[in-house]
Amino acid sequence: MESTWGAKYPIVIQSWNNNCSNLSTYFNFSPEICRIIYTTNALEGFNR
Repeated sequence: MESTWGAKYPIVIQSWNNNCSNLSTYFNFSPEICRIIYTTNALEGFNR
């Protein structure tokens, strides 16, 4: 990821590297749960 996006988005890559365990938690959930928590907008989540 760093080789692809590091030059264009160095701050994002640095943030990801510093927080990858917290940021990647989302990917541990099943697709069904991911669809529910995909958005923080309660109405949008309800309508899914």
